[in-house]
Amino acid sequence: MHSLKIITSLFIARTKEYYRDKGSFGWNILFPFFIVFGFYFIFNTDEQDFFKVGLVGESTKIENEFFQLNYIKWINGLSLEEGQARVGKHKIDFLIDTTGEKPHYFLNSTSKNGYLLEKMLLSMSPGMEWSKESLSQKEISYIDWVIPGILAMNIMFNCLWGIGYVIVRYRQNSYLKRLKATPIKAYQYLLAQILSRYLIAVAVTLIVFVGAKFTVGFSVKGSYFSLFIAYTLGIICVMSVGLIISARTSSKELADGLLNVFSWPMMILSGVWFSIEDSSEWVRGLAQLFPLTHLVDATRAIMTEGASLLDVSYNLIVMAVISVVLITLSSFIFKWDSES
Repeated sequence: MHSLKIITSLFIARTKEYYRDKGSFGWNILFPFFIVFGFYFIFNTDEQDFFKVGLVGESTKIENEFFQLNYIKWINGLSLEEGQARVGKHKIDFLIDTTGEKPHYFLNSTSKNGYLLEKMLLSMSPGMEWSKESLSQKEISYIDWVIPGILAMNIMFNCLWGIGYVIVRYRQNSYLKRLKATPIKAYQYLLAQILSRYLIAVAVTLIVFVGAKFTVGFSVKGSYFSLFIAYTLGIICVMSVGLIISARTSSKELADGLLNVFSWPMMILSGVWFSIEDSSEWVRGLAQLFPLTHLVDATRAIMTEGASLLDVSYNLIVMAVISVVLITLSSFIFKWDSES
């Protein structure tokens, strides 16, 4: 009976502690709604397009049955170079150019959709002469495409919780309060945390990279040095997000909620599992605000397309700027304990 009273008292105390923390309590209620509504607005669409066909420049749809077909998404205003690149990378199935004297189409010889569209176009254009150009770039396998996203996601979880949650736990346990009495400055403590977590993140990523390389055999077309630079900036950038979250947060429950509010949208919108290239413009714009988007884009371009550091310089610069701003801000607003 005495044991039951102890358990009951502890149960009541912990429950009161939880719901009195209004920040974490409210977040646990609201967060599932954010996820549901997020998926609804991002993926709720009436479009059921099976094929993607690009039109070069001011190309117009010729008056025949092919251009009246349903379930084709028409992508207008592409330059010839951009259109050919998209066909080669299987980002679109077919490319049509009617700006010249003779109508012209491009397809990838390894694309099943391109083969079907060619047959439909020719059968529905009797008597019309089409000029054809076939590209033979091999389609990137899903494993090759998704590996950069998986590695980036692993870095995100490793760095966000390894920095953000740990610092908040230290603050809640009064460990930071004891450090406050020493000559240690905030920037020195944060720098030590960054260097430690960087070493851990690099080691873990390397183990996963090598293990996946030997087990599933994905390809790396670009330079390993370029890949290392991209991952270094990505790790630091994601850590800076964890730092800004933990700079003044005192509750582990609230910290966990805040870390989730950053990690879930990044995981969904950063192209980890699927491309958002055909999503709404506002979705693509929102994705550009996330460090993980730039890490995934940079490493995926290096690994699947053989891109150089110059080719992904925009992504690298964005990650560097985010890192400098958030780390600097974190050192200024950092507090050692919940009272300061």
